Amino acid sequence: MSSQNLICTKSRHLKSTDLYCSDCKSLFCSKCIGDHRSHSTVDSDDYFEEIIKQSKEHKNNLEQCIIIKKQEIEDNQNYFKKDIQSHYDKQVDLVDELFRELHDQLHMKQVEIKRELKSHHDNNLEQLTLILSEIETDLTKHQNTISDINNYHDDRKIDRHQYIQNLNDSLHSQSKNNTDTNQYQTDENQYHLPFVDQTKMNITLNSIPLIVIDRVKHITCNISFDYYNSNNNNNNNNNNKKKYTEIIRYSKEKGLERLDLEKGKVSVISNTNPSQNNMILDTNFRLCENCTINGRVYLFGNNGSCIMMNTLQQPTKTWTLCTWTPPNVINPSAISDGTLIFLFGGNKKDTTPLSNIYKIDTRLNQCLWVGNLKSPCIGTLLEWDEDGNILIIGGQSGMRNSTRIEKFNPRTNHLETIVDSIPGLYVDSNFYYCYVDRLKSLYILESLECAQFLIKFNLNSKEITKHKITIKLTSFNSKMLYDNEEHLYIFRPSKKSMWTYNIITDHWVKEKNNLNQVNERQYYSFNK
Repeated sequence: MSSQNLICTKSRHLKSTDLYCSDCKSLFCSKCIGDHRSHSTVDSDDYFEEIIKQSKEHKNNLEQCIIIKKQEIEDNQNYFKKDIQSHYDKQVDLVDELFRELHDQLHMKQVEIKRELKSHHDNNLEQLTLILSEIETDLTKHQNTISDINNYHDDRKIDRHQYIQNLNDSLHSQSKNNTDTNQYQTDENQYHLPFVDQTKMNITLNSIPLIVIDRVKHITCNISFDYYNSNNNNNNNNNNKKKYTEIIRYSKEKGLERLDLEKGKVSVISNTNPSQNNMILDTNFRLCENCTINGRVYLFGNNGSCIMMNTLQQPTKTWTLCTWTPPNVINPSAISDGTLIFLFGGNKKDTTPLSNIYKIDTRLNQCLWVGNLKSPCIGTLLEWDEDGNILIIGGQSGMRNSTRIEKFNPRTNHLETIVDSIPGLYVDSNFYYCYVDRLKSLYILESLECAQFLIKFNLNSKEITKHKITIKLTSFNSKMLYDNEEHLYIFRPSKKSMWTYNIITDHWVKEKNNLNQVNERQYYSFNK
């Protein structure tokens, strides 16, 4: 029975609705109690008192909902501009381009056919000129003969031989004209009449109405706004597995820079440093993995702070201090799904490692504790896997490097261990990790004093392959990123170039990107 059928009115039982059903979310009278059997019911006055007591909480929730709705408006407008409006503009440009080409081709064909018609017509004009010339010659002969006849007298001396010749020529021409009445009329041997193939032209004309929109693809906006179940937004990560084309870099000297991987160009987003704003002095920051959220870049510092810059802000871009970070957490590892930020581990001010896991909703500016790592750790690598889970890889516990791999489900907050340690790795080495979901494998750069190795570790089969490489890595803060297709990018501090590795062809290439050389504390992340 629908809730509308359960709603009682005075016209139904002529009784006031003094009861409230929490299951049906409706008021009803005492005679309707049978319709709400086994439901949770209370006195309507008591329910009203409860609402009044919770009014402040309801107000806060509604205010947060308003914030979300405003963000929903902004995000839907951005989505429409990025995916719908841009598609429309591209299709309009395509139509203009195709019809310009069609118009040009038709015009060229028109000129070509008219030129061919003109050529035949010029030949026919020449033929007409020849015919008229012959007729004029005969006319002249006839007129001269008539003149001779009119001027002839017996007593005159004339050239009789010429007189006879002219008369015979004229009479012969007249006789020929009488026997061949078509002497000067056109026939196919004299004129050529070209004809345009109207049938083929009609076929072309009839095909123009067939130029229509090929198909209409229905797409769904994947923007999710569920205040009471925002964990579902983690699935958005799997819907965006497209090739990354740019990288964001942060350094204290240069600020925020954008590296265009397709053009190989570096541009400055903002050269301001937090210390220049007199906000936080002498602090080194690192980017949140997949760092940009609706144009906002988040940096997490080694003093427990987080700052944010809106890269879409015009004309100037400034850093803003975030007040919702967890207390007493320094250097956490951070990753984002486009809405939520997850923090793992870190350390206290006395460098004691932490195991806390936090979830931050950037729409509500709220931070919640959601669990703990198996053991305290700092500097772990965070990666999204193909199922929308967060892989927690490596890190440092105390003075020892960890090669543990754990998996965190952001929808259930469940944590499980994949391996306690990756076999064959020296714990005293420096490791740089990168997860390739298409191969379900973890790629590891292992840097020893004597050699460097590239290691591939399959998380399903636990199979491991290892071979020596010639790239000279530094001992601090190198970075390896995967572009979601077939390339790994390897950045080394204080270097102006980077290396790319093709996971399909096993081929290394040194790229010249003219990166501004800065100190070792620089951080890279793909722009989501």
